[in-house]
Amino acid sequence: MPSNPERIARAAEQNLLIDQCNNTTNTVAEHTSTLSDHGARLLSLESAPPPHTHPISEVTGLRTELDDHDARLSTLETAPAPVLDDLADVTATGATDGQVLKFSAGTWAPADDATGTGGGATTLDQLDDVTTAGAAAGHVLKFNGSTWAPGTDNTSSGGTGATVLDELTDVSTTGATDGQALVYSAGTWSPSAPTPAAHVHAVADVTGLQAALHGKADDAEITALDGRIGNLENAASALYPTTASDTLLYGDVISSHQRSDCQWGESLTNNYMTAVATRSPKDFTATELRLCVTAAAVGSGTFDLKVYTGPSLSTLAERHWAYGQDKVNTAGVKHIPIGDLAIAEGDHIAICMIATGWTTSPRLSSTPTGTGAQLLIGERPYSVYQAGQTFPPPAVLNTTESKWTRANQLFWFAFA
Repeated sequence: MPSNPERIARAAEQNLLIDQCNNTTNTVAEHTSTLSDHGARLLSLESAPPPHTHPISEVTGLRTELDDHDARLSTLETAPAPVLDDLADVTATGATDGQVLKFSAGTWAPADDATGTGGGATTLDQLDDVTTAGAAAGHVLKFNGSTWAPGTDNTSSGGTGATVLDELTDVSTTGATDGQALVYSAGTWSPSAPTPAAHVHAVADVTGLQAALHGKADDAEITALDGRIGNLENAASALYPTTASDTLLYGDVISSHQRSDCQWGESLTNNYMTAVATRSPKDFTATELRLCVTAAAVGSGTFDLKVYTGPSLSTLAERHWAYGQDKVNTAGVKHIPIGDLAIAEGDHIAICMIATGWTTSPRLSSTPTGTGAQLLIGERPYSVYQAGQTFPPPAVLNTTESKWTRANQLFWFAFA
């Protein structure tokens, strides 16, 4: 009888044989399935139609599609060949032999070939950042911030600094003259007359000074001169006016007479044109004319007055015109604005007045009238009149004309 180990080994061999039989059965099944698939594929191939052809007419739409392609091909074959000018960003207008296309503001256009026949500039002046205008012997190219241009070689033959003062950046020698020095101001040295420092000299150091001093007055002469000056000062006090002038009292800068000399009131008769003149003792710009109405006009009338200046009594030109009843329908000193009137020393100054239509004419301050007064004041025609006149007074005045009658009084007027 076999032992237990033997029985176990035999049982293992039997199990192995059983597994092998099972595996053989699975492999056969797999092969059977694969053969079945191949059969189906062969059957499909056997039932497919054989290779064949069709005419164009049996293919729907094919003829139309072919005709369309033929038309498009014919158009392409007959179209003109494309040229540069057909491109949207190219214009060939005005092209000449030897020019090239250059790009500018978005467009390629014909232009001269600045690089010559090679691939770059052949002269300095063809470079975009170089100009040779004004070049002279010995010049070098200097950069001015944007362009290289001819300039003086400040380093001469290879040195490292300026060779003359004017080549220094903080020196300007423009306008220099003999004897001047360089003076520093606002960052620059420039020519100027030297200002010596404060100092003193002995009399002997100044040529000719001692001899000049010896020729001056001595102490005795100076004492005598001092005495004479004192005597003159004492005598001069007697020449001062003891009464105030009308300028101090009233502000009259230029007047025909002192106010105290014209207390008489003379009538300015209707339709009598009266002219009165004087001369200016100084240069002055007047802004106001003054008259004095001693008795107001009565009723309703007109009053016109013009101011004149000129080099003589025969050449007087109008400078201002004032008019209106308000100038004479109340009594008192009248202050009449005349703008800015420039008066020069020696100028003749005149006023010409005319009143019309008053019931009672106004009376104005004047010198007294009397027998022989006309002879005294009428030696020159500073006060004249004409009868039968009307307004306005003339633009040009000549008191020397024969049409005027010389008056026996002078009306008062003043400028301030």
